[in-house]
Amino acid sequence: MTSPRQHNIGRTAALCVAVLLFLLSASCGKKKNDLIPNLGDRKTIPGMKLDSVTTLISDSGVIRYRVVAEKWDAYDKADDPYWLFPRKVYFERFNDTLVIESTVEADTAWYYYDKKLWILKQNVKVLNLTGERFTTTLLYWSQEKHRVWSDTSFIRIEQDRQVITGHGFESNEQMTKYTINEIVGIFPMDREGGSAADTSSVAVPVTLPSGEGRQPSARQKSDRAAGRNGQAPRKEGAARPETTTRPGQTGRIDKQVTIILPD
Repeated sequence: MTSPRQHNIGRTAALCVAVLLFLLSASCGKKKNDLIPNLGDRKTIPGMKLDSVTTLISDSGVIRYRVVAEKWDAYDKADDPYWLFPRKVYFERFNDTLVIESTVEADTAWYYYDKKLWILKQNVKVLNLTGERFTTTLLYWSQEKHRVWSDTSFIRIEQDRQVITGHGFESNEQMTKYTINEIVGIFPMDREGGSAADTSSVAVPVTLPSGEGRQPSARQKSDRAAGRNGQAPRKEGAARPETTTRPGQTGRIDKQVTIILPD
């Protein structure tokens, strides 16, 4: 027969066990609420997001680029890791002595750093060391193959005395030796107005020399001999004046963050 005292002890033990189970349940529930929610597939989420970026990029221990971008997202866990510049990007390419070989700008750009491949889209503009200006809607640039190209996109090349238009082109990295796949026209520049002149009677050649060996027109020969408006004729290949940093100048490398590309 159980005494009243033993009965009370049993009820007290049962009550303690119930309270302990309740506290453990509440504690576990609280921990679940504190867990970080699943953000989705890491392959599609950038591991780094930066705004208003100005940085230097080094390759094999040598500074090669100065990049200015409004926004920079790094997708480091993607199957083919890449950087995305969705809101305009501008960069300068340096040679071994930090002289700017070319400047490039575009509305959107991707850089696949394992392949060392740039893809630039919309309002792509390139200025090379000789002052030639390239405008297109799509540009591929392989640093590994030292090649720049666009298969079918429209390309406009503004030289010192003429404008060349066509579809698709291929060039070296410096954009000084290039070939246009399908030439639409070669238009003489209006030296006074700074734009292409009337093109209705301009002949279209079959091939395009890569910045060398172009035959001057009769008008150009006259300009070179006497100069227009009493001024000395401009030298072929001379760069146009720029208000910002341009090819041929020494790159600015102060107060920058250096990014080292993976091998």
